[in-house]
Amino acid sequence: SYGDSLRNKIAAKISVSDYYIVDSMPLEICKLIRSCRSTVCRKNYFTSPDKGFCAWQNSVYYGYKLHAVFTTDGIFIDFDVTQASVHDIHY
Repeated sequence: SYGDSLRNKIAAKISVSDYYIVDSMPLEICKLIRSCRSTVCRKNYFTSPDKGFCAWQNSVYYGYKLHAVFTTDGIFIDFDVTQASVHDIHY
């Protein structure tokens, strides 16, 4: 496909060890209006869900964010689940 050929061309020009792609997606626990009643993982501040903004959906959500790191070849390297308020730039 076109995406595969484009990815191969980029990988040939860039050293994979120097460049990585970080992407994220929202993991919504409940609707924002019900966030004050949610009891999911609220015992510890560092693991509790939080409010976050999803630019792709142009909406605010309550929950977590899944961050994924890939090489420019599209090879999966690592992932992490953080509070929704953590920005990709800080990952």
